[in-house]
Amino acid sequence: MNGDMGQSFIVGATQPQGTEFRIRVRDADDRLVAGGRVYTFSLPPTCAPRCSAPFTAVTYTTTAG
Repeated sequence: MNGDMGQSFIVGATQPQGTEFRIRVRDADDRLVAGGRVYTFSLPPTCAPRCSAPFTAVTYTTTAG
């Protein structure tokens, strides 16, 4: 997955060829944001094999880091 809001990030799925992702966010000083909270989300089925829209909204859950 590639997102570009001034920076670009490549995020790998939790499984090869998967659609579920888990991320933790770091600030400019490389410190974890929000206590290292883990954000989990999945891409919708319409994104198989890839998302065609430039933006795809998803719902997510959070767990303590």
